Amino acid sequence: MIIRALEKTTKAIIFNPLTLLPMLIAVIIAKVSTNLTSFIFERPISEMLLYYETVMSSDFISIFLARYPIEILVMFLSIFIVLLVIVLGLVSLVNYAKGKSIVDSINDSFINFKKAFFLTFFGIIILFLSLISFVIIQSIFNFIYNIFPADINNILSLFILPLIMFIIFVIYLTKLSFVLPASQDNNIREAIKSSWEFTDNKFVNAFAYLLIVMIIIGILTIIITNMGIFLELNFIFEAIADIIGMTFFGLSISYYYFNK
Repeated sequence: MIIRALEKTTKAIIFNPLTLLPMLIAVIIAKVSTNLTSFIFERPISEMLLYYETVMSSDFISIFLARYPIEILVMFLSIFIVLLVIVLGLVSLVNYAKGKSIVDSINDSFINFKKAFFLTFFGIIILFLSLISFVIIQSIFNFIYNIFPADINNILSLFILPLIMFIIFVIYLTKLSFVLPASQDNNIREAIKSSWEFTDNKFVNAFAYLLIVMIIIGILTIIITNMGIFLELNFIFEAIADIIGMTFFGLSISYYYFNK
């Protein structure tokens, strides 16, 4: 199952370069949005650096929110737009893996824009819940540190806490990575349930597959970005690495899920 999914993903990218088109569009929009946000935040950052001591001695968050509400709103809007176009690109790849042409896949992803919107919103919620989980665990350990001696605290901070956080990360990653392909024929709620149940009897296999996919993407990214450094075309090759990496991820999770 793992080999078959990786084989189909590799063949799709090599023999049909049009599969890169959805993420090419997504990366272009994401780059423009990110650069626009960086430009807008030049003034706030410059002012904060200029009045660093004064700002740091006051309530930094309150000052920042009061002085730059529009910039903050634009930043969050930009982040959402970037995530949304990436999700639209991934949904297009899911459609392609299901058997549609790449053009029809892109069209269908825009026709079902509402689903992509809610998938993006779901991703933000998962990220938020993950952060809350980590904060709660960290708070519990901070409380425990005041009870146990220093030697035990060192063991807790160096081994136990990282282990628990790693386990939570693995569960979130493995259980929810297949929501996108599962949403092909289901609403968001059913897609989450389907992705969760999909890994019930093959959790280790699914995690191993995702780990292999991430390693492959990491190796490709290193090779491509180093080529960009050598040719002094960093920006272009970084974009190429993003396009290939996200395309590989989208197709690989789709083929793995549909081969169940």
